Amino acid sequence: MYNLGDEKIPEYWVRDVYFQYFCGGVFFEHKFPFDPSDFCHFRKRVGEEGVTKIFSYSVKLHGSEVLKQAKFVLSDTTVQENNTTFPTDAKLRKKVIDKCNKIAEHAGINQRQRFTCESKQLLRATYNGHHPKRAKAAKKAKNRLQTIANKMLRELDRKMPEAQKVFYKSDIELYKRAVNQQKNDTNKVYSLHKPCTNCMALVNYTVAKSKVYAKLLYLYCFRACRFCKDHDTTFSTVILSDFSFSRR
Repeated sequence: MYNLGDEKIPEYWVRDVYFQYFCGGVFFEHKFPFDPSDFCHFRKRVGEEGVTKIFSYSVKLHGSEVLKQAKFVLSDTTVQENNTTFPTDAKLRKKVIDKCNKIAEHAGINQRQRFTCESKQLLRATYNGHHPKRAKAAKKAKNRLQTIANKMLRELDRKMPEAQKVFYKSDIELYKRAVNQQKNDTNKVYSLHKPCTNCMALVNYTVAKSKVYAKLLYLYCFRACRFCKDHDTTFSTVILSDFSFSRR
């Protein structure tokens, strides 16, 4: 739009809050997040074929023929954040425990224990789990959350009548996937209320100078939401899903 070069983009980005908001910034920053030479490194890494592929994706997603042919509606969330918190195993397991309690209450199931207070304390214990002094306690708390969640799922499976099992079948299967998924699994669950959210680009871009920025960078992978009218599901994708690059 403005025909800016690699050296001029950081100048405009730093002084223009609209540039930062369009790029997904949460707060105003006074320093460009990486060196302008990385633009050149990225273009060299993806090559002419990569640039052509990016352009073709853009045409397919936003071309004039999309409205006539497509059966879905596109919502670009570059300036509209996806309502998905940063996914961790502990958060998902705590949510599964709360969901199980709601299902049991709605279905009239008499539970042996709800684990409401204990699950809150265990979730807090997982915070800052990468710190050497907290790593052991955080891992223990995370495993305990998994044990509680599986226990409550088994209790629901035992006590629910067949009609309710059929009604909650998809939810129970989703909860079991979320609780027992491993680090290297495919088709992982990142959100219970948006189960089809998919992080297509695990960014390997080492411009992050802090862990907080690295988490924000990971969060911004949840971008373009596609609402399928036929299946009533939500997909979150990233156009640059095929490229993984690092700073040199």
